[in-house]
Amino acid sequence: MVTAVELAQNDGYVSFLFALCSCGVAQVANMLIKYMEKSGDQLVWHLVHRTPYVKSMMHISCLICLLAAFDGLCRRCRGATFNPTNCVALVAARGMRSGLMINVIRIVGQIIGAWLGSKTAIHLLPVAWQSDWSSMAGGLQAGVSLQAGFICEASLGFIMNFLFLVSQETTSQFLSYYLPLLATAAYISVGSLFTGPSLNPSMAFSWNFHHGVHSYQEHLVVFWAGPFLGAIAAGVLYRVCKQKSALRKAKKQAAATPQPPAATPGSTTASPAKPATCPAPGATAAKSAPSTPVKGATNLTPSTKTTPSKGSPVKAAGGPVNTPKSTPTPTPK
Repeated sequence: MVTAVELAQNDGYVSFLFALCSCGVAQVANMLIKYMEKSGDQLVWHLVHRTPYVKSMMHISCLICLLAAFDGLCRRCRGATFNPTNCVALVAARGMRSGLMINVIRIVGQIIGAWLGSKTAIHLLPVAWQSDWSSMAGGLQAGVSLQAGFICEASLGFIMNFLFLVSQETTSQFLSYYLPLLATAAYISVGSLFTGPSLNPSMAFSWNFHHGVHSYQEHLVVFWAGPFLGAIAAGVLYRVCKQKSALRKAKKQAAATPQPPAATPGSTTASPAKPATCPAPGATAAKSAPSTPVKGATNLTPSTKTTPSKGSPVKAAGGPVNTPKSTPTPTPK
């Protein structure tokens, strides 16, 4: 049985590694683009210089590869996660009593791990790489209001966590592994026009702690309240869908099982027929032969009535016993 402290340690470990590795995604994408520009292939040159949003597509591709690698790492670490919104969605889907304190401890471990990972990256990695790290925390784009940023983070957080819950309990390999990664590319492309996006409060906090690109109101409303609200809505919807599915299956099973007909008032239920038994040899002959009374035998059947003899006393109902008068016998002369 894995304890809450062990789960928090695994989450903190994975969050530390993800914060340390994610800051190199932009550098790897830029290196790949430069390598493609220097290649003599005309097709590659046209792909780099003529295709719109090629840099964004390269960044998203590198990030998806990183997420795929960390998905396998999380599975090996007993279901660890580096996103606090996943813990909130699990609590909303399973109920408040199913591990609320455990998930709170896990969120604390994720925040500490992400903060240590970003701090380690700042001290160890080259300074030339740190020019774009302020965008790791996300932020409202030019012309985007606080309300629009909140709606963007909440909507994308709802979609992300609903797919996360589906992938946790499905048996399909496509739904459990490839669908969340493909959805990541979609909502990153949409969210980059509004908030970055972040969709991970612990990562947004860790990078904003060092660079300070958010105001307190923007950080709390957009990058904490928005993803958490979307995660709660995803968990509640998933629980409702699961309850309806279970009720539908129960009704189908009840309809499939045959039930005995209900007895109507006044109807008699026929008793099961007794199996016919073969008579023993000689039983028919004994049954057909007339019964002859044995001389001197008395009938002991309680149903037979005995008549009193002529000289026996008879007791009347409620009266004394009447004895007949004896007549004297004449003596011979």
